[in-house]
Amino acid sequence: MKKLAILVISGVTFFATSQEIEVKEGWNLIGSTEKISNMDSFTSDCVKSIWAYRDNSWSVYHTNKDTSITVNQLSSIDIARGFWINAVKNCTISTDTTTDVEHIEVDSDGLIITRGYDTVKESCTLCHSGKYISSSSGNRDWWRGKISLMKSYGLIDKLKSKQLEFNEAREQTILDYLETNYNTSNNKRVIRRVPLTQPQNWYKLNPSN
Repeated sequence: MKKLAILVISGVTFFATSQEIEVKEGWNLIGSTEKISNMDSFTSDCVKSIWAYRDNSWSVYHTNKDTSITVNQLSSIDIARGFWINAVKNCTISTDTTTDVEHIEVDSDGLIITRGYDTVKESCTLCHSGKYISSSSGNRDWWRGKISLMKSYGLIDKLKSKQLEFNEAREQTILDYLETNYNTSNNKRVIRRVPLTQPQNWYKLNPSN
């Protein structure tokens, strides 16, 4: 069995396991640090469906091969992307993964720990949880717009209260980090799950699916 590192997010509890995904009956939010290429690992005796939010739309994998649902079919789970599992019971899932991928270290909010992380953490989480970042993705201009929004919400004053300055160097460091790690065109390093704010054309999940 190929090794798989899993970050399981359930409320505010985070834990890791090396080869298996433990799920509880109902909806489970999961994040994988390796690509899951064989969706047949998820069987109908344990899982009813798997949902992932990609590029402003939902994709779904039904273990009973139901193709009547009018959303994109989910054929794999990319590295460091979140996905929802609708489990029919408490169970443990063993998955097949692709091993020739980059391993990623993340914090408890799902933020990738790499160049620029400290600046992003001390700046962005003054306004919101780091989960907002790890649940989103966009190009550089999209993230620049989000920074402008945070500035309108008082980010600069909040930084000043911490004796920190919001200058061009800080903004560029933040943008470089977000563009590198949370860009829609970067399949290997984006962490994605259901956005925390409702976008246009929101697709409502049917609890029976």
